[in-house]
Amino acid sequence: MKEITATTVQVKLSDGHEGQYVLVHDGRQVIELMKPNRGKVGTHPRHTMLVGTKEELEAEIARLKLKPKRPRRPADRMPPPRQRRPG
Repeated sequence: MKEITATTVQVKLSDGHEGQYVLVHDGRQVIELMKPNRGKVGTHPRHTMLVGTKEELEAEIARLKLKPKRPRRPADRMPPPRQRRPG
C-alpha cells in the first residue's frame, strides 16, 4: 500500500496508479473507493489517498473504522426547477 501526496496545493491526483484500487478518505468516512482502470480521481490535499490491492484498502477501512461512502444524489445538489408564470 502506498500513500499519494499532493501534487499541488489544491489537489491530490491518482495519476500513474490507474491499474490499482484507489481509496480516498477523510479519517472518518470513505469518500471514494475506485476500482482499477476506471479513470483518475482527485481530491483535496487534506484527504488521505491510498493505492493498493482491494484487500489492503479494505483492511485499512476496517482498521480505521471508516464509515461507508455516501451514495451520490445529484438531485440534492441541483436547485429546484424554476416555475413558469402563467401569462
